[in-house]
Amino acid sequence: LPSHPHQQPRSQAHYESAYTSTATPLYLRLIALVAEGQPLLAQRILDVLTAALECLCKSAPELQQQILGIASVLLRNGHVEEVMLFADQWANGKAHPDPSLVRHFLSTVLRITEPPYSHYFASAVIRLMSHAGEPMDARENLVEFVEACVYAEYDPPLSKENRSYLAEISRKLH
Repeated sequence: LPSHPHQQPRSQAHYESAYTSTATPLYLRLIALVAEGQPLLAQRILDVLTAALECLCKSAPELQQQILGIASVLLRNGHVEEVMLFADQWANGKAHPDPSLVRHFLSTVLRITEPPYSHYFASAVIRLMSHAGEPMDARENLVEFVEACVYAEYDPPLSKENRSYLAEISRKLH
């Protein structure tokens, strides 16, 4: 799939029928294996994931969670900027995902990352949280993220809006 992005099935009907197919876990596992073993294909994999999520829109949330899990594999393997850009575009793009899916993704992201957080990563996570809310099911990781970002000396510093948002979250958590 990733080597032929122009041949990607892009209709919602394809993904709805694929979701009910017994082959779906196999396809997702194959993409996950490629994500693990072929770091140079990260952007192509993210393109495939984006196409799938856009076609699914608000249907098949379990399938969308599996797709987002593949993006988290790429994040864990060091493709931070690419994955966070993918997530930002997905959350704010034409897919209009359910906020609970964005929070699910954020929970996964916060569980697999730890301080120190880069300015880019922190800003991207804050943007996603401001869009969908805080992932309270990862409370311990959220507390760690907020505290690390509040005390980090970023150059350039986080925006005033981002710092205010972090302060608001911190008040909610304590």
